[in-house]
Formats: sequence, structure tokens, C-alpha cells
Amino acid sequence: MIRDLPAGARLSAGAHDPAIDGWVLRPQDLSALTIIPPPDQREDFTLTLLGVALRPGAGDAARVLTRLPVRLG
Repeated sequence: MIRDLPAGARLSAGAHDPAIDGWVLRPQDLSALTIIPPPDQREDFTLTLLGVALRPGAGDAARVLTRLPVRLG
């Protein structure tokens, strides 16, 4: 899941889920993922990323939470 996109920003893949206020992506969405900022965005920003890996059949999950600075220009 990716959160904290500036208002009006979009991702080139995945789907926005308003219930969690974030973008949900599958592994195949990540290889060419791009961020499309709103036209008036002038300041850098930081995204929050939550990755979850599930082990099929086991019910185990590994989670990673990190913040990713995005530099414009």
C-alpha cells in the first residue's frame, strides 16, 4: 500500500482504495510504477509504503513499513 500522495496525484498502476486512503498494488504493478504529481505540485513530498508478504497456506505475513522521499525536478 502507498499512502500520503499529494492531493490530485496518481500512480500509473494499482487502485486507490478510499476505505484505507491508500493505493493497493500487486507485485507485477511495481516494475514500471510511476507517480504522476498534480500539475501545480512544486514541493518534494514523502510517501508512506507498507509492504506485506504472505506465505500461501501458512497464514504467516511479513510486513515492512518505510517512508520514501520523492524529489521533483
